[in-house]
Amino acid sequence: MDWSSPTPSLLTTAGLCCLVQIVWIGFLLRRNRRQRGAFPLSRDEFRRDLDRILSQDL
Repeated sequence: MDWSSPTPSLLTTAGLCCLVQIVWIGFLLRRNRRQRGAFPLSRDEFRRDLDRILSQDL
């Protein structure tokens, strides 16, 4: 590989962008999980989640 070409810098930039996106998505998932656990589910939400879980094929 020719290190003076723009390809290595583009690959490095693309890799860093992917890494930032993965970290950001993980942060959002963690935050949403924490917020969702902060309050109890309503009766309808609980029933919907239970039906969804039980209807899945194992």
